[in-house]
Amino acid sequence: MLQSIFQVEELSKKYNIPIEDIILIALNCCGIQANIPEKRIRFKLKLNSCKELFYLAICVNTRESPFFMKNNKLFLYDKEIGNVIERENDTCDSSYFRRNKTVLTLNSNSRSKCRGCKFCGTYDQDSEDINNLLAEDRLSKRINEILKLNSLKDLSNLIEVSICTGCFNNEEDALNHILMLRRVLKNFGFYKEIKYIGSQIISQRSFKILRNIRPFSLYLTLECFTRRKELLKHYKANISISKAKRILRSSISNGFNTTILYILGLDPIDVVIDKFKEFYFYMNRFPIINLFQNYLSQQETLRISDAKNIEYYLKARKELEKIFHNSNLKPRPWENYRPLWYLAFNGKKINDIRI
Repeated sequence: MLQSIFQVEELSKKYNIPIEDIILIALNCCGIQANIPEKRIRFKLKLNSCKELFYLAICVNTRESPFFMKNNKLFLYDKEIGNVIERENDTCDSSYFRRNKTVLTLNSNSRSKCRGCKFCGTYDQDSEDINNLLAEDRLSKRINEILKLNSLKDLSNLIEVSICTGCFNNEEDALNHILMLRRVLKNFGFYKEIKYIGSQIISQRSFKILRNIRPFSLYLTLECFTRRKELLKHYKANISISKAKRILRSSISNGFNTTILYILGLDPIDVVIDKFKEFYFYMNRFPIINLFQNYLSQQETLRISDAKNIEYYLKARKELEKIFHNSNLKPRPWENYRPLWYLAFNGKKINDIRI
């Protein structure tokens, strides 16, 4: 994907994209080679070329990569480019913080048991989420553990709690969990936004009920535009492109912050651009555009051939910036750890929390 550091410099000039952004895009897509037992790791990265810290979740030894790690030093071929800090095994945790501990993510329903989407590999990680958080007493106990561990008196410092899971039995179970979560969170001083990331809250009935717990946001896990029957679990695949638009429109009309999650690398670039031009009118938050990563070696076959070239991602980035150029929607770095944008968006510096 990258031939040398000199190629990075040439691409930076060609596309007017920071060198660091190109390196991080390639790093996410390629993963790293390392003599470690973990299949996937999370870490903070300090690049030698800038003062910023970045947070990444990267696959290890799942494909050939120009990046390798040794003694927590990161190399691009034979050039040392940065330091890996606070490296840890990436597991299916039941909870973790983002945005300098002002956003809490809950994988409420044992994400490691979720199956069906061919591009996903969280189920293959070492699971630490055996006990789900579906009962009020269990959720309350877990929140108390989080408070104690982080020396917090309550959750009033948070701006958002996210529910990130894909394995409720049905829409009713997902809805009831969200309602229960709001009840429990109030007991800990949290009244701000609950974000649902998934594809099971889709009906007008659910939206009408969820109006009672606002602020609420819907992040629909659309994932791809083509090969949906082939790549997605059945209930995701059953959401057609036209149905997805109806769901998003309904979410916005009920007063919710609304967007999609999408994986870049599975669709031809012309389809990506055409469909985002369509979906632009059905979102009031910037989409979460994740770079495709192969958790397992065999998943590399799912990446379309054009997406094996770094310029696929750089071209997509420039075209997507054109689509959102005249809007007030911008990427929030802390919301996406494998994005297209790090230091700059549309030629302007991104001034937001990254970790």
